[in-house]
Amino acid sequence: MPDERSELSKAKISAFRFLKIRQRSVHELREKLTQKKFPKAIVEETIAFLLEKKFLDDRAFAKGWVRYRQARPYGAQKIRMELRQKGIDEDTIREELANAFGDYVEADVVLELARRRAVRYQGIDPVKRKKRIFDFLARRGFGLDAITKVLKVIASPEGAKQSPDDGIASSSRKRDSSPACHLPALAAPWCRPGAQPGQAQ
Repeated sequence: MPDERSELSKAKISAFRFLKIRQRSVHELREKLTQKKFPKAIVEETIAFLLEKKFLDDRAFAKGWVRYRQARPYGAQKIRMELRQKGIDEDTIREELANAFGDYVEADVVLELARRRAVRYQGIDPVKRKKRIFDFLARRGFGLDAITKVLKVIASPEGAKQSPDDGIASSSRKRDSSPACHLPALAAPWCRPGAQPGQAQ
């Protein structure tokens, strides 16, 4: 029917506009099109078309999202939560996190972030400063063990100069391959040309 074809065409145009901003998961795009008041059948037909043409790919989306958030940097717990919210299945999340974090030295990242926060919070009561740093790192999704060890390091008199090798992580490091070694964050490789991380959702 003419009206149905017109609605489908409009839905595809809207979908491509969303994808031009950045790559989307199937769940995200379905929500966006539903919010635009397209009928459910039109939404599903549009998504099926985009999947067939490879404009939607949850595996590729998850891989890119993990790399982008890891480079900002965020911890695995935070990234896992975000991917779940975006409708990515658990097997894909687990596999992509394992691939991305296999050679990733979390302690290096946590120590660098903690040091930066410690400088920002100079002059604050030590107990409050420690809590603020802990809360910041926890919100970023880093592990409790890594946070606790790092807080002990920066609390010591030599903490500002101490290396992550001094009791935080094993000596078998691969610094050059870790986003931790290239702060500030790397550009997001999954963004569409011209798109910027953090653009309007």
